[in-house]
Amino acid sequence: MIVIWTFVLSFVLCAIGGLLVIFERWTPRNPAVGKWLVRGVIVSMVGAVVGFGVKQFPGDSGNVTGPIGAEAAPATPASPRVAEPPEPAPTDTAATPTPAPALPVTPPVTPDVPPDSGPPAEVADWATATLGPRPTLAEIDAHPYPTCVEDMQAAADTALPEDSAACVRALDRYHLKYVLGYYTRKQPYAVQLDLQEQRMRAAGAGGDAAPRYAYVVAEIARLNGAEWDRVQALDQRLRGDRTACARRGCRPAA
Repeated sequence: MIVIWTFVLSFVLCAIGGLLVIFERWTPRNPAVGKWLVRGVIVSMVGAVVGFGVKQFPGDSGNVTGPIGAEAAPATPASPRVAEPPEPAPTDTAATPTPAPALPVTPPVTPDVPPDSGPPAEVADWATATLGPRPTLAEIDAHPYPTCVEDMQAAADTALPEDSAACVRALDRYHLKYVLGYYTRKQPYAVQLDLQEQRMRAAGAGGDAAPRYAYVVAEIARLNGAEWDRVQALDQRLRGDRTACARRGCRPAA
């Protein structure tokens, strides 16, 4: 019993530490500890959302996986196996023609959807109603990175502590509004993508559902590809600059 309560208390403390790191209320001395705590919180949040989604859709087959916090590539639907034709009984080959082999069934072709393009016209209404708001990098692209870091580095030793504090606040606002805002929009959208992909794949994803299935697969690839790498790089840059401004007046580490 003591061991169980020890594990529970450790998990609660790790969750609190991760939340403090995410909201910039505490910065560990070792950056690896901060990354570990943040990933633990994000994985726990995704697990809770996915578990709720599975309970809401008990008829879906398979386990739901989410791309948040842990950058996992989407599962590629396996091609259906085609049974080979049975060997014909020994007969007169001149009188009996050889049966042609069965043609393999190919899965739906995934279209090449540009990273920032909207859904195709034939699935636009369905995507909006079923998947919800589509997360993009439009807001991040429309708002440039805070310039106070470069200004502080150019000022060198003449910069004032008040300027460093103001830059930290500017970085916090940018991180909260745009980076964490993107994470917040992506999480429920990614869960819906995985649920719809599993549901349509189990049903065959053919006929009228083929364009929808192709769009869902393309969206999963978009969210976990170069776009996700870009958001992660921006997140790391913000955290590094904030640490430099809070400790060294925005000067880079020696």
